[in-house]
Amino acid sequence: MSIRLWRLLGGVAALLAAVSVVSIPSSGSEPGVVRTLDGPRVVSAGDEVIVDVEASGSGPIVVAVIGGAAALELQVDVVDGAGRLVLPPALTRTAGRLTLVSGSEHHDIEVVPGPAHESPALTGPRTIVADGVDRTLAVAAPTDRYGNPVADGTEVTLTRTGPGRRTTMVTIASTGGLAWQPFVSGTVAGRSRVWARTGSRSSVAAVVDEVPGAAVAVEVVAPDGVPAADGRSSMMFATRRIVDEHGNVVPDGVAGVFVIGTADAAHEVPAVVQNGRLRARWVVPGEPARLTVRAVVNGVSSEAVERTTASALDDLPVRVDAGAAGIDVRVGPLVGIDGALVADGTRVSVNGVEVMSRDGRARVTLVDRPSTVTVGALGVTTTVAVTT
Repeated sequence: MSIRLWRLLGGVAALLAAVSVVSIPSSGSEPGVVRTLDGPRVVSAGDEVIVDVEASGSGPIVVAVIGGAAALELQVDVVDGAGRLVLPPALTRTAGRLTLVSGSEHHDIEVVPGPAHESPALTGPRTIVADGVDRTLAVAAPTDRYGNPVADGTEVTLTRTGPGRRTTMVTIASTGGLAWQPFVSGTVAGRSRVWARTGSRSSVAAVVDEVPGAAVAVEVVAPDGVPAADGRSSMMFATRRIVDEHGNVVPDGVAGVFVIGTADAAHEVPAVVQNGRLRARWVVPGEPARLTVRAVVNGVSSEAVERTTASALDDLPVRVDAGAAGIDVRVGPLVGIDGALVADGTRVSVNGVEVMSRDGRARVTLVDRPSTVTVGALGVTTTVAVTT
């Protein structure tokens, strides 16, 4: 059995239990023929309804109730041609039409919504740009205590409080169970709240976030200090606080990029806005270089700033010895400007032959016996004459 059918049967059982039914008379009574069903034509949702029944004879008669929550057959005891059917509030909670039918007689009852009980407020879109142009739509759905949309023309007051304590209030009449009003964004970013009120009851606030627009200007702050060009040190790049055209700070998480130019290439370093500033860290090249740095956010580029990296080596000692096997070249110890030995694996070039340093030193034998030896490491180069 489906959940929907089970709930329907349960609701019918509850309604039957609530219906006032006069007991059936003793056996031998003959059922009468209904002549009239006399009761109100219009009732409010949740009202108790009394319908007078006129019939011939005495005995039980059956009245079918169609519409509302269910279709039911109810028994009414008729005595001396008269009986009374009482429809409890459980049968009139749903607005619409109820039809009572017995034999050839029928009686229609229009169930209209009761007074407004609550008015939930909704907004959409939930996020708009704080540019004084973008807008959201606030919608209220006022209902009576049984959840029926209220009658057209019910007054609903929509109140919107935005950033900077600005407040807008408008009262409108509902149509088709709804009341709505567009609200234009302000120029201060923050959170707006919208309430709907009918009578003395106010809804829970619906939320609209008014967010900053696109960046209008970006400025890079020159990094402090002179980084060593050792291929492993890093530089932190950052911008000043980025704002939109109304001075709202661009939110965290907005993507941007730093474009770092060197003599031979332009490097793009992805970055995100943190606390209103674009930030990124970049590992410097292994040779001293003049850098140009600019930032791009929302398609807006900053002016370029210049920075120069320093040599990572304090000195480049080279010893050259001529032997029977060739020219023995010893490089080191390689000490950085920070006073520490360079990292193992630092590339050292000896007459175009690359070797890797270990413990700050490198060694190679040149079998072609050149007359000069040129050594380079971390952007520093020196040339030594070979003596025999």
